[in-house]
Amino acid sequence: MRNNVIMEHNSFNKLNKIILENTNDLVFILKKNLEIEFINKKQCKQKLGYNRNELIGKKLIEIIKTTDLKNGNKTESLHKNIDGIKRLNIKRKDGVYRSFSVQMKKFYDINEEERLILIANNLIFNGNKSLEIDKLRKILQSSPHCFFYKDLKGRYLIANKKTLSFFGISEEDLIGKSELEFLSDKELALKLIEQDQEIFKTRSSKKLIISKKNTNGIKEL
Repeated sequence: MRNNVIMEHNSFNKLNKIILENTNDLVFILKKNLEIEFINKKQCKQKLGYNRNELIGKKLIEIIKTTDLKNGNKTESLHKNIDGIKRLNIKRKDGVYRSFSVQMKKFYDINEEERLILIANNLIFNGNKSLEIDKLRKILQSSPHCFFYKDLKGRYLIANKKTLSFFGISEEDLIGKSELEFLSDKELALKLIEQDQEIFKTRSSKKLIISKKNTNGIKEL
C-alpha cells in the first residue's frame, strides 16, 4: 500500500463539486507530466482570465515563470521540490504574471495513477477584489510617474510601465522579486529594501531620490 493518499473517484467528484469549485483559492489537479486535468472554473476566470477549457490539457510549465524552478528538467524539478516551492508566478491570459503562494500534495487516484493537487492563493487579492486590482493597474499604467506595489518582503507585485522603463527590465523579470534579485548595484538594492522595512514598521511615508545612469544620461526615480 502506498503511503500517499488514494483519492476515491466518488470522493473526488464530491470534493470537486462542493469544495474545489467554491473555494476562493485557485486549485489545479495535475497529471504526472504536469498536464492540467482540472482547474476550478470560477477562480480560473477571476484570477487568470481564462475559461477553464482553455487550460485543460495544457502543461503547467506553459503558464508559469520557469525561473521559479531550479535549472534542468523543469517537470522533474517541480516533482522533486513539492515541499520547497512556496511561490509561483502564473501568467494570466493578458500576459501579465501574478505571484501566488502555493501548496502542493501528491496523491494517487483510484487507478493508482499519480496526481498532484496544487492550491494557489494570490498574494495580492482574493476573490472579488480582482476587479479593483485590475482597475488600479489601469490607473497606474496611465500615470507618467513611477508607481509600484510590494508585499511585506519587498517583492514587486504590481509595477507600471514607467517603473519598468526606469529599471530597464521586463514585467516578467520584475514581478515577484526584490531589488537584490535584479539590481546589479547591491548597495542600492539593500538601501531600498531597508527603507521598505522602515516604511512597513513605522507606517510612514519616505522620500528617496534614486539616480540611475544609462546610455542616455542620468534618470531619477
